[in-house]
Amino acid sequence: MADGSVTLILDDATLARLESVARDFGMSPGDYAETILANALSRWDVAEDLRRLAEYDRTGESVSVEEAFAHLREKIAERRAQRA
Repeated sequence: MADGSVTLILDDATLARLESVARDFGMSPGDYAETILANALSRWDVAEDLRRLAEYDRTGESVSVEEAFAHLREKIAERRAQRA
């Protein structure tokens, strides 16, 4: 990996989907995958994930899926209201 390359082994369905979406954007599958991966990693807050995991390990308390989605819906509504 010193040369910056990584090989991904994809099942046929995933590869076909990658190729199709990349084609829709006028990109090669490799360039599209690189763009998507870079974007995902730039948004991933490892420190926050580890903090939450440590809190769960300490307390054993978690948030239900229903609570998580309710929070997400609230945040989406707030953003929509800001745009209006």
